[in-house]
Amino acid sequence: MPYLLFLIFMFCSLKASYAQFENVLTQKEAEEKILLLNDYFKMHGDEKIYFNSIYYIVTHELKKEITNFKYSQPHCLEQMIVEFANMYLGALRDNDYPRDPPLPWLDLFTFRGKPTTHLLLGMNAHISYDLPLSLYRISKGAKECSAERIKSDYFELNGFFTKLLPLLNTELKRSYRLMTHQKSLDNGFEEEIVLKIIKAMRREAWESYLEFMSSKNSSEFEELRRNLESKAHAKAVLLKNMNFLVPVAGY
Repeated sequence: MPYLLFLIFMFCSLKASYAQFENVLTQKEAEEKILLLNDYFKMHGDEKIYFNSIYYIVTHELKKEITNFKYSQPHCLEQMIVEFANMYLGALRDNDYPRDPPLPWLDLFTFRGKPTTHLLLGMNAHISYDLPLSLYRISKGAKECSAERIKSDYFELNGFFTKLLPLLNTELKRSYRLMTHQKSLDNGFEEEIVLKIIKAMRREAWESYLEFMSSKNSSEFEELRRNLESKAHAKAVLLKNMNFLVPVAGY
C-alpha cells in the first residue's frame, strides 16, 4: 500500500508539473502562461526565472505594439507569439520528463551561473533555434504569412528590441534580487553589445528560415534542423565563455 500511495503521489506531481508547461492557443494565453511560470520558478528557486521574466516582458510589450497597429501583418505576428511560446513550453516539458530538450535549451536548463549568461543562453535557444522553425511553421500554415509578406515586420522588430533593452536590463536586476535577496545585479548587461548579438542572431535565423522553406522533402528538412541545433549548441558554448558581461557577486 505505501508503494502504491507513492506511485499515485509521483503521478499527481508529474501531472501538476506537466500542466505548467502545456501549449497555448492565443497570444493572451501565452502571456498569462509565461507570467505564471515566473511564480512557479520563483517558488522552486529555479534559475530559469532569469530568462522567463525577460521573455514575459518581450511578449507583453510586443502584444501592446501589435494592438497599436505598429506592423503590417499583425495576424502573422500573433501566430508567431503563440508558436514561439509553444516551442519554449515544449522544451520545458521535455526537460521535466525523462527525455532531453533540443541541445541549445539543454545548455540553458543545465547552466548555473550569471543571470546575464542565462539571458544570452535563452536568447540563443529561442532565436537561433526556435525562431526559424516557428517562422517555417507559420508560413506553411498560412499563405498570407509568406516570407515576402512578413520580412518587413520581421526586421522592423530590431527597432522594438532597441527600445526595449533598458526595460529588460531593469527586469533582470529585479529577478536577481528576488532569487538571491541581494541588493542588485550591479550594472546589468552591456546593452549595445547585447543588441548587436540579438540583431546578428535574428539575421541568421531569417537565413535559416529561408533554407527551411526551400527544403524539398522531410529528410532534407530534418538534416537542416539537426544542423541548426548543432550550430545553436556551438553558440551556447561560446556564450558561456564570453567575459564582457558585468561580474555578479557570488559567482
